[in-house]
Amino acid sequence: MRFAAFVLAWLGCAGGGVADSSAAGASQPSADRPAWVIREPTPSLTQPAGSTTRPAGPADSLARANDLLARQIEPAVSRWFLGLAVPGDSEHVLDGVRQARRLLAESKAGAGDPAAVGRPRQDDIDALEAFTHAIEVVFAGGEDESDAAERDDAAIQLAVLLEEDRADVANAARLWRAALFRRLGRHDRVLALLPEPLAGLSAEGPRFDFYGRLLRVRSIADRGGHAAACTLLLQIEDKCDEWFPAVGDAADARRAAVAVRTGILRQWADSLDPTTQPEERDWCLRAIERARTAACPDTESCPVLPLETAVPVLARAPAPLTTTRAANEP
Repeated sequence: MRFAAFVLAWLGCAGGGVADSSAAGASQPSADRPAWVIREPTPSLTQPAGSTTRPAGPADSLARANDLLARQIEPAVSRWFLGLAVPGDSEHVLDGVRQARRLLAESKAGAGDPAAVGRPRQDDIDALEAFTHAIEVVFAGGEDESDAAERDDAAIQLAVLLEEDRADVANAARLWRAALFRRLGRHDRVLALLPEPLAGLSAEGPRFDFYGRLLRVRSIADRGGHAAACTLLLQIEDKCDEWFPAVGDAADARRAAVAVRTGILRQWADSLDPTTQPEERDWCLRAIERARTAACPDTESCPVLPLETAVPVLARAPAPLTTTRAANEP
């Protein structure tokens, strides 16, 4: 057996036996396996039920911008980080970014008004502007020198947030900065920035940290280290019970790692010449099928752990005005 095929057989890349790919009648990978699913965003942070209407102020604008960036675009963002993007995701994210930019401008303009209700913190405005810029240029499609310069500028803007006392802000900034470097093809910077894949997760912002591990492994694969990436993902899957003790989270996190692993296996298969490397390519395709079957044996869909928020929740709308009525009022 060729060495590459042996490596694939040893990895299994799905945990389980490896059938002889040359056997007559060997089954082909199924085209109708369950789809990986990111759940829809949670209800808005900025629309409390049962509240009375009051004039919107700069704090409301900031909270609405934060809600757009944190929750409303999160499913599409999570899919992008896992390599599961679907048509329309980029347009949805960029539309949310445009709305968030307008709201941030409103918040900034009103922040200096001493009569404004619940004046927002300038640090929160600055942080959300940095995240907005980063998300925009990660999802924008341009690849020329001006686009690269924009991504460099966004990475510099995020560097300040790496020193934040709020660990979730620092972890989110690290993740988005690594995403910018990956878009720029600077995989060495991605590997230098993100934590080692098997180190313990941060207690604050653990999902940003977890997604950072997955992005690091994807960068290893981008540099041609497909076998190493698969091995690390198998080890990450084993860590999920320790990292995510909440009921259901560990299983969803494992499936997220499996989704990344199947994407890397597909990338590996596509890099192999079907004429000169048919065995190695066949191993990859079969490993994809085994991994998906093991992760989702009996369900119609495969839920995976989402980021939950694409950026930290830094701003909430001021408490709504409430009114009370006397017993004899209509």
